Amino acid sequence: MTNDTNGVLRVQGRLSYPSLYKPTGYLAQTPRYSATILIPKDDAQINTIWEYIKAAVEKQWPKEAKRILENLRREKGFAFQDGDLKDPTRYPEYQGMMALKCINRTQPRIVDQNADPLPDGPEAPYAGCYVRVNVMFNGFQKDNNINLFANLMGLQFVADGPRLGGTKVSGPEDFEKIEQPKGEGDTHGEFEEI
Repeated sequence: MTNDTNGVLRVQGRLSYPSLYKPTGYLAQTPRYSATILIPKDDAQINTIWEYIKAAVEKQWPKEAKRILENLRREKGFAFQDGDLKDPTRYPEYQGMMALKCINRTQPRIVDQNADPLPDGPEAPYAGCYVRVNVMFNGFQKDNNINLFANLMGLQFVADGPRLGGTKVSGPEDFEKIEQPKGEGDTHGEFEEI
């Protein structure tokens, strides 16, 4: 992990729910580029991330920092979430992890292991690979709504890992050859339950 005096933090972890080449948004949300980084709870990076979060909150809201930090930990939209709070049947990869949700309206720089640009395609980062991200925490306040976001500034592919998510698709082993007597054109046959 690398950090600098301008508040930029480099975090390494496992990529989940990437939207790196095309921004996405739900309902009335502004489309954004995003990535969630899964970090084991016992990783030394966790304490440093909390230090950066605390510094960002103290800078933005110096008089109310303690109260705001306590509230942010319970805020559903907060950038740094306890993965154990997610449904383990739907999100087993989040168990034992902290999840850092990073966003940006501008596409971040995405590079390979040599720091060369990495375009969208078969070599692009995917859910399950290991990455490094550069993030900066920014406070947001509108009326009584206070939150802190992790601004995704850049992402570097580090290593392959088992893919996350998605549903299983049928492979050739899931089908049997259909035998038809010669001369018969009926392709509808009978349905059978699997």
